[in-house]
Amino acid sequence: MGFTAKRISKTRDIRVNAGLEKVSPLCGSIREREWAAGWDPDILFPPASLGEERTVFRTRSHGGHGEANSTWVVPEYLPEQGTIEYTVFTTERVG
Repeated sequence: MGFTAKRISKTRDIRVNAGLEKVSPLCGSIREREWAAGWDPDILFPPASLGEERTVFRTRSHGGHGEANSTWVVPEYLPEQGTIEYTVFTTERVG
């Protein structure tokens, strides 16, 4: 039996008791270290990035998928609007 691809789309809303201007910057690839245990991204491009749009970084995989690493791309980063988009690649999936 051959490979069968599946398309799945997931969106998450996170509700916190603080203003957008205070919370959104904490959801970027670097500042997430301040509150997410074990979060330690390796920034690949651009080298001095703080997590802005078009940043590419790698993390140790998590979430129970059994994969060693995840590569992340940030196609959209608009924290002032509450929008941060990630595309995540592993050897087994793209999300």
